[in-house]
Amino acid sequence: MKNLIRRKYDLRYRSDRRGYLYVRLSVFLFFAVICLVLGGTYKEHTQAKEIMVPVFEVLETQTQPEPTATPEPEPTPTDLQAEIKAEIRRVFGEDYDKAMTLLQGKGSGTCAENKHLNPEAINDNTTWGGVGQDIGIFQINTHWQGFNQNSVRFLKNYKINIQVAKQIFDESGGNFSRWTCGREFKI
Repeated sequence: MKNLIRRKYDLRYRSDRRGYLYVRLSVFLFFAVICLVLGGTYKEHTQAKEIMVPVFEVLETQTQPEPTATPEPEPTPTDLQAEIKAEIRRVFGEDYDKAMTLLQGKGSGTCAENKHLNPEAINDNTTWGGVGQDIGIFQINTHWQGFNQNSVRFLKNYKINIQVAKQIFDESGGNFSRWTCGREFKI
């Protein structure tokens, strides 16, 4: 009986228990953020349906590739860039030119969010006193968009990154004012 009472007040036992609760809380928060990102709020339910379907289609199509008799070669950077440009054109439609101006600038030496269309691009804003990290094709900011470190791998998927950028673009009234280059170019 004394051992049980001592154990209750033993700091090691309490810290183990606290660590377990932190893990459970972290897992819950991770899934809550993912649900909010992919599903939006209840108020935006109709908009979320339109966005959720393509995002889940992307995830479903990337789960298990069909086995083939001959292995396919790895896509070259130009092939990947062509796929990315095609996806941006599909998602942004008539605003494709604005999106490409945001990403690649108006020429050499001008503002560009991701000139080489690198889906793995990460800009750590904390090195210069900013907040969060900018991830992927459209350099989605983890702080301002409410993502955590566990979400970074989703933002590196260029199809999901483009969908998130389109949602931010639409929520901003059809402009890129939430991006530095978007404000500079007034697009």
